[in-house]
Amino acid sequence: MNIDDILNIPEADQLYEITIGRVDLTASQGLDRKSVDSEKIYDQIVHIFDKAKSKGLKCCLGGAISINSEKLLNKLHGQGLLDKFETRYAIYDPSALKNFSKALYKGQEFEIEWMKETGLW
Repeated sequence: MNIDDILNIPEADQLYEITIGRVDLTASQGLDRKSVDSEKIYDQIVHIFDKAKSKGLKCCLGGAISINSEKLLNKLHGQGLLDKFETRYAIYDPSALKNFSKALYKGQEFEIEWMKETGLW
């Protein structure tokens, strides 16, 4: 099913947001995890988020968000396509891009502590 099919089903009007998991997106195409920050995946994200925005949806990006993702996230935000981004357990407002490395570090500290507290670590 492609994004047009998904956004045109009757239930789509109940959606608030769309989230793309880049690891899942790359794996579905037989690509490895290293491809998440590639131009090919970026172009696909732009296509999907453009369609979602045209339906009034918020757009979130996840999947292997790392320091290597900063350029891609800034490009999406600069185009008005990114409402938030997420790591495993932390959700970031795009304003975090102003000091991305610190925000990512603090988010990872939180995730580690949370996993320790919940027994996942």
